[in-house]
Amino acid sequence: MGVSLLREVLAGLDTRHDTPPSQTSSPIFSHSPLVDWTVFKVMFTAIIVAGTLLYLFRDLGLLPFGRIFVPSLYLWGTLLGGALIGIGMAVGGYCPGTAAVALASGRLDGLVFLLGIGAGTILFNGAYTAIGGWAYARTGKAALTLPQLLHLSPWIILPALLALLVAVVRLTAAPAGRASS
Repeated sequence: MGVSLLREVLAGLDTRHDTPPSQTSSPIFSHSPLVDWTVFKVMFTAIIVAGTLLYLFRDLGLLPFGRIFVPSLYLWGTLLGGALIGIGMAVGGYCPGTAAVALASGRLDGLVFLLGIGAGTILFNGAYTAIGGWAYARTGKAALTLPQLLHLSPWIILPALLALLVAVVRLTAAPAGRASS
């Protein structure tokens, strides 16, 4: 069994020679023009599951919420960082982890993407003194959860988020006979 597993791993590492880069697709890149919703569906499902388990464990007395760190919302810095990272991922077609894997498998576009991350980091560091106060300006009170911010029970918010996810899944479902995202 060990030799078979090793053979499969080595074959998997060698697939870079089987498919030209022009014929590969990235869920990150195809999500940006709202074509492939796989990343959204996976991440949103994880958020709903994690939130449900956290509040369930809290209500059962298994998890004291006072021991969980909830960061403050830095709206402007989050919007700026999210926009820059999103644009970089859409243009490059990678997230940092997949870019590292691409580089390790010999793809130069992975290297270019990682160099772009480095350049962006250096630019941000250079601009930090000018934008740091603005980027870290807190919005509202410190450490609010979504239920606290909206003054609603988590058991109202979580089903609403689930309904939103179900709506996205249904609206983005592929027609019969075509693979879905």
